[in-house]
Amino acid sequence: MFAPFPTAPAFPRRRLSPSIAKAATITFQFAALAGFAVVGTIFLGLAIASPIGLPIAERSAGAISASDVAVAQQLGSVWWLFAVGGVLSFAGALATIGTLLQHLVPASDA
Repeated sequence: MFAPFPTAPAFPRRRLSPSIAKAATITFQFAALAGFAVVGTIFLGLAIASPIGLPIAERSAGAISASDVAVAQQLGSVWWLFAVGGVLSFAGALATIGTLLQHLVPASDA
């Protein structure tokens, strides 16, 4: 035979207030925007510095090891990959700005 299953008392669920949810969403979007901006700037810097880093280092008075030259040549040949990463990061930042503006600007009733 089956024993009766004790039911737990039903507690009413507390819903998150809309203002707290909106503030959390906006905070997250600002953090994402800052992250996209930092990553995009890093990728843009790598795209610019990769092809010109080795010639500048060769003109300086310091000695460059063969392994450093090989790494610089490999990175210099994929500058376009860093440029694509920068463009995609800035596109993500623009999309985040668009959704952030939708949350910040009150809806107009037309």
